[in-house]
Amino acid sequence: MKFACKAVIFDLDGTLLNTIPALLQTSNLTLAKFALPPIGEAEIRRFAGDGVAKLVERFLMHSGGADACRCLLPQACQVYQELFAKNCMFGVQPYEGMPETLQAMHQAGLRLAVLTNKAQNRAEDNIFGLFGTNLFDVICGITPQRTPKPDATALLELLRQWNLSPDQCLYVGDTNTDMLTAQNAAMPKAGALWGFRTREELAHFAPEYLVAHPADLLPIVLDK
Repeated sequence: MKFACKAVIFDLDGTLLNTIPALLQTSNLTLAKFALPPIGEAEIRRFAGDGVAKLVERFLMHSGGADACRCLLPQACQVYQELFAKNCMFGVQPYEGMPETLQAMHQAGLRLAVLTNKAQNRAEDNIFGLFGTNLFDVICGITPQRTPKPDATALLELLRQWNLSPDQCLYVGDTNTDMLTAQNAAMPKAGALWGFRTREELAHFAPEYLVAHPADLLPIVLDK
């Protein structure tokens, strides 16, 4: 399948950037504050992707059980956010080939955006810190006014601002939440196999594309 693509919208964690070191560091520092055992990379891959509250709920449940989760969740969310402000860049790197892929899209005149369940300020820290301020047209992180994915409201509002239809855009993500977001917007979707989740999870949603490397996106979206 090839289409007249005008814009590409990316998830952040597990799609543009490998943020596992920062998420793992902050999660385990938070758990240590409450004398709970740490988690590992395998857990972060499963727990991340649905925003801070869900991440904290999942690692509290894993390390402390239902009682700890129920008693500690609000306080642990606050602690996590305070620690993440200091650690959100810890070990974070773009995936191999992603900077070059983004530059090729940008130079071809495609609009580029980030749609993430990470808080707006932390998303900006990541993107501006590693890609600069001129590559992406828009960064849509979580704010008090913005509903998290898989709700597609923010995605559809972005298309209205650009005067584009869903079939003129590609959404790229690495989790079931991403696939549902694109599905809810009736937008073509590409599953990023280099990310946090498995091929099987992504394939369950029948994405138009499954891509093993960022450069594999270029033949899809560039008119060449």
